[in-house]
Amino acid sequence: MKKTVLAAMASLGIGSAALADGFSITANLQLLPEFGVVGGQFITPYRTYRGTALNYTLNLTDNFLAGASLRPGFFAGQLVLASRAGLVGVAKLNESSAGYVEGAIRFGSNQIMVPGPFSFDFDAGGEIFITQRVADAAVLYGGAGLDATLVVVPSVSLNAAANAYAGLKLELSRDLNAYLEGGLRYPFGLSLGYDVTASLYYTVVRGVRLGVYGGYTNVSGVAGAWKLGIAGEWTEKPETLGTPGNYLP
Repeated sequence: MKKTVLAAMASLGIGSAALADGFSITANLQLLPEFGVVGGQFITPYRTYRGTALNYTLNLTDNFLAGASLRPGFFAGQLVLASRAGLVGVAKLNESSAGYVEGAIRFGSNQIMVPGPFSFDFDAGGEIFITQRVADAAVLYGGAGLDATLVVVPSVSLNAAANAYAGLKLELSRDLNAYLEGGLRYPFGLSLGYDVTASLYYTVVRGVRLGVYGGYTNVSGVAGAWKLGIAGEWTEKPETLGTPGNYLP
């Protein structure tokens, strides 16, 4: 039965398929709106557009994993260096041969080391993720979540936000996938932010993907801008929990 479930999940091409400890790397070279290396793991509410990070995850049980990441960035001659450590719990809420529903909870801490002053926070959040194959080469997916962040240093503050996103994955060939995604993020007390991204990813070898992306983004309280960039990822153990697109802590 377990083999049948894992095979069905792998065929969807989105979401976790197994458990394994290991390293992963994501990279994001932004060309617009300004040239630079985007740092961080998740730049939008959805999971296929990520920043630059070196990650390691350790599976604790069938449903929980811990991990840490180092997240460099570089803009306008300024190096940015941050790190994160966290814990994620994931559970299947419903599944069929065509799709599934997952729930996840996250606990973590971010540390910003460069540029100073040093800062760190604690955060907690939860999300629901849904995916459904609608054709031989098309998968619909989406999710929604809530998160709260307690900034401890350099000053104490508490922030919370809600997000939701939806996407379409098109399997153009065995190694070429296209994504169209839209997301909303609402930091409570501020303005609604939104993002629309189209991307194209090519699997060079198993575990290595290269892609290009473009779209329009409007972060809450910031003027909107067009974006364009090049992305890549390497995963030591592909299609496993705790890898890019599969619940990095």
